[in-house]
Amino acid sequence: MAAGSFNLDAWIAEQEGKPFEFEFGGEHYQCPYGIDIRVLLLAQRGKPGDLETAIQHMLGAAQYNRLITANAHLPAPALQKLVEQYALQSGMDLGESLASSDSSPKKATRSRPTSAGSTKSTSAA
Repeated sequence: MAAGSFNLDAWIAEQEGKPFEFEFGGEHYQCPYGIDIRVLLLAQRGKPGDLETAIQHMLGAAQYNRLITANAHLPAPALQKLVEQYALQSGMDLGESLASSDSSPKKATRSRPTSAGSTKSTSAA
């Protein structure tokens, strides 16, 4: 390591916090303290399979297999809620970001009048 460089590994190891724990289908699950950025990026990207991969990163292979083979209904919105709760415990508020779609146009367009109203525009053309 270069002299004077920030040791991110040491900083992460020094952070204290309890693991994120939840119950589903009568089973107990535990994720490490502090949500991994890869989980957030995958969950927010919203492409097919990303949320599933994010949950795999959260839980690890053994717990993930228990989750998907549990004898209980697991709707997709519940997975989103799970990621949101994990992020909240980690000190991050995702707000509407997981629920937002990427369907909004990226380019702003000028609005058009909805009718040929009787009032004159006072704005410059």
